[in-house]
Amino acid sequence: MKKIFALFVLLSTVSFLSGCQDNSHYYQVEEKEATCEEDGYYREVCVYCGEVKQDTIVVYPAHGHKYIEHRHEDPTCTKTGTSEKICEYCGKTIIEDIDKANHDYELVEYKEATCTSGGYKLYKCKSCGEMITTDEEEPLDHDYEEIVVPPTCTEKGYTVKRCTRCHDETEKTNYVDEKGHRYLEKVVEPTCEDQGYTLHYCEDCDDHYIDTIVEPLSHDFTDTVYTHEPTCIEEGYSYHKCSRCEAESEHFDIVAKIDHIYEEFVSDATCYKDGVQYYKCKMCGNEKDHENIPFTGHDYYEDVIEPTCETDGYTILKCHNCDYEEKVEYIKHLGHQYETVTIDSTCLEDGYTVDRCARCQKEINHRDYTTERNHHLNKVTVPASCTEDGYTCYKCDLCGFETEHTDVTKALGHILHMTKKAVTPSCTARGCTEEYTCASCGEIVVPSIDLGYGHEYKVTSSADLTCQSGGQVTYYCTKCKTSTQTYVEELGFHHHDSDKDKLCDDCGAHLIYDVQDFRDIKEHLDWDYVIMNDIDLNDGNSVFGVGPQPFAGSITSNIKEGYKITLPSFYNYADPTYSSLALFTHNKGNIHNIIFEISDTRLDQYDSSSSYGSYTYYSNKFNNVRAGIALTNEGIIENCQLIGESNDLINNQYSLNIGGTMAESSTVNYCGMVYQNLSTGIIKDCYVSYKSSITIKNYLKQYYKTYSNVSELNQNDLLKSEAFLNFAGVVFNNNGTIINTSCDIDLDINLDMNRRIYPFEENSNKITGGIGFIEDNVTIEALPFYFENNGTIRNCYYRKLNSKIAITEVENPVSDTRYKKNYIFNIADYEEDGAIDNGFYEVR
Repeated sequence: MKKIFALFVLLSTVSFLSGCQDNSHYYQVEEKEATCEEDGYYREVCVYCGEVKQDTIVVYPAHGHKYIEHRHEDPTCTKTGTSEKICEYCGKTIIEDIDKANHDYELVEYKEATCTSGGYKLYKCKSCGEMITTDEEEPLDHDYEEIVVPPTCTEKGYTVKRCTRCHDETEKTNYVDEKGHRYLEKVVEPTCEDQGYTLHYCEDCDDHYIDTIVEPLSHDFTDTVYTHEPTCIEEGYSYHKCSRCEAESEHFDIVAKIDHIYEEFVSDATCYKDGVQYYKCKMCGNEKDHENIPFTGHDYYEDVIEPTCETDGYTILKCHNCDYEEKVEYIKHLGHQYETVTIDSTCLEDGYTVDRCARCQKEINHRDYTTERNHHLNKVTVPASCTEDGYTCYKCDLCGFETEHTDVTKALGHILHMTKKAVTPSCTARGCTEEYTCASCGEIVVPSIDLGYGHEYKVTSSADLTCQSGGQVTYYCTKCKTSTQTYVEELGFHHHDSDKDKLCDDCGAHLIYDVQDFRDIKEHLDWDYVIMNDIDLNDGNSVFGVGPQPFAGSITSNIKEGYKITLPSFYNYADPTYSSLALFTHNKGNIHNIIFEISDTRLDQYDSSSSYGSYTYYSNKFNNVRAGIALTNEGIIENCQLIGESNDLINNQYSLNIGGTMAESSTVNYCGMVYQNLSTGIIKDCYVSYKSSITIKNYLKQYYKTYSNVSELNQNDLLKSEAFLNFAGVVFNNNGTIINTSCDIDLDINLDMNRRIYPFEENSNKITGGIGFIEDNVTIEALPFYFENNGTIRNCYYRKLNSKIAITEVENPVSDTRYKKNYIFNIADYEEDGAIDNGFYEVR
């Protein structure tokens, strides 16, 4: 070894002195693995001069630390916690602080303020015991009221000032003499063992006394003999019984107790609990001869969990007889065993080199990617079949790519032979055509067709089939004299563009395809109409309910499709203060199978170009009635739905001293489908479901400078006396019949009572805009189904969902408290019981 080292030194010295002239380098491989923080490399270095061969250098980037938690200390509310982490590659550790936890306070003492002492809440931290006091209140002081204490039988009456909270009393005056006792009598009859007497008791207090004492009657034993059978705990005997109180006479004919009747009981021993064996009497439960059965102890078997690269292994001892288990014999995790693996590229993925654990296959340090992708081609020969050509090609095993087909041979074609003969149909046997199958591949080339039975039917009776109703048709066979029935569906509505009036080719009904077709109903209110598309009436020119003509025809949706009509905003543009609106003013016909969808309804149709952007409900006017389908119904509304959501803002910008947003004696009535259902009107199998949000507020827009008298600008109450806002989900006033109809209503009525004050620029005074008070005798009442009922409502139900009436708090309140007097705000159920016979009610 010394000789080799000396030779190496000599050669190095010679090379150094010569400087590896004429490129006479001697390279050896030098390799360093990448670490967490330093790059690794592969290179070739001259052993004589140390020169690095540049074209051999490969750098392995540092792969970074991979920290896992090694030790952890939880924070508390008084100190920070720590988390010590260790890199699983290099063993470097870091320590991180964890912020203190919040105190976990619990209420330990609560004292309400009293007349003489203050109140507070005392909290204590569950972890560290720190105490804090919150919500401290001053003593309330006494709240005295004058109380008249009437006299009693024995004590005088008086007037006193008494605190309403703690009942402290002071300043007794106006004494009144005591009343004295007023006695009543009650006679108590004697019994076999107790005395009788007369009870005298005061009718005003508890005082009483007794007199007229009668001695006990003694027992009256009968001659009948009763027997009590002996048991293992009690002797048997005979006795007589008192005829008055069922008491027993002195016992005679004593019979001795009988023996216990024992049976064996065993409680089995378990792994950790003793068992017991004993005998127990079936009659009295007496136990004897207890014998202990020692517990068995656990019967273990082993379940070995092997260690992995990252998790420890251990052995679990499990008991065969119970759920007990215990972990023992821990084995430290093995750590990764990386080896370098080269993955070849394919036609689908790039190749690369990676360090892969030989045990768990975890990969790190991907590198040396190769992007050259080639198919793995194999020669494939496909023979010709009956329907497909044969060929030869090369096909990739991985992606299915095929090269151009060569050596193509034509398809062979089917070789047909009959596999099923034709059968002539008759009244008793089904007929069919011939079937042909390929003798080579087995495919059925010409399938047999089932011709059915050979009846010669003649129609003997049939229902009146129409465009919207089917029926039963009866057929009679002229050969075998038998008959049969079958159901034929409705014909459906049909129309060709050549028909200018859009009439059904079969029944002549008027078909509605668009908004213009719908507007034509006004001209012909007694025709039959069928909705053939969804119709959106959400513009001012589409509003119905203008004019006195009643609708006496029928309107339905295409029976199979169930189209919908989108209703416009319920708003009369010509006169917003008197909007009595619905799809039809008066229905005398049949409205069937239509979905009515309410669009976003807003009553303040604000126009920025006009100084009157909104309106006020005037005094002494029946201002507004709104319904979805008809104001008045004396026809039939069947199988219809009214759904959607409305947002109404009743917004007064300029009341001009009229009397508030809803002035005195003004009325607004809302209803879902119909305002008034007359005695002949029928609403059947319908459904109403929508959310209605109604906001009433005063508002002052800053145009007041254009008026000479600013005192006229909206200085009136939000709701004046005798103002009414009423709501009913389906029908407001019912005198007809409503059956099998349901209603889901969510109401949100908000009275905005905010008081807004704006400066007047021309002098130092201020004007008040939008005083939001509520006068006396104002009513807001909502009933989810109907408001008034004098008709028949049967098998219906409603649900009132999250409905409420809210009052927005007053800004800058003054002493006026008119909104506190004699008003009715009510989202109610029903005043009378059984209004909806056999119905279902739910309120939540």
